[in-house]
Amino acid sequence: MREKLSSIDSALAALHHPDGGIALLNDSALNLYTDPAELRQYIGRAIGEATNTKSQPANNQPFALNESGYFGARNASESYVICDAGPIGPDYLPGHAHGDIFSFELSLRGYRVIVDSGTHDYEVGEMRNYCRSTRAHNTIEIDNQDQCEFWGAFRVGRRGRPHDVRWEPLDGGGFRLSGWHDGYQHLPGAPTHRRTFVWHPQEVLMIKDEVT
Repeated sequence: MREKLSSIDSALAALHHPDGGIALLNDSALNLYTDPAELRQYIGRAIGEATNTKSQPANNQPFALNESGYFGARNASESYVICDAGPIGPDYLPGHAHGDIFSFELSLRGYRVIVDSGTHDYEVGEMRNYCRSTRAHNTIEIDNQDQCEFWGAFRVGRRGRPHDVRWEPLDGGGFRLSGWHDGYQHLPGAPTHRRTFVWHPQEVLMIKDEVT
């Protein structure tokens, strides 16, 4: 139980901005969910462990949630970055997934600067289509196409998948993250998108995109 709780603490700490709100990944929205600290208390009570409202990692520490594909870091100046290098979601339930492979969010000095769309509603229509689309995320779109095939409110057909994802922490609290995905290989020329993130603890995020 204690090991599971430590893992939950790590995830809760990694997935929220310095303002206390969650990162708007996939079908997320602000002010419609349980606060991370309250969620931590509830989990602690449910499994019989002492609660700890501090779900914040040590300052200046990068993090890697390898199973979910979320990577990032935060520092003592309340700057924070989170990168999505995982599959769009579980194959058995992709309905809440978005076309966001290699997207990211960034806060600087406590303020959200680069954000995701999150979700607007679950109704079939223009806004639902937009929020799920690749163009609504901080990643590369090719030929006005999505990385994945979306239709209806929750349906997903053909989908891109990340490959060769590599993450390494750097001295001083930085990290390097790289990989490529095959979401556009159905297009003429079978293009691939490779992205490399490098986060420096001096609050510099460098991104290199290669479309081959």
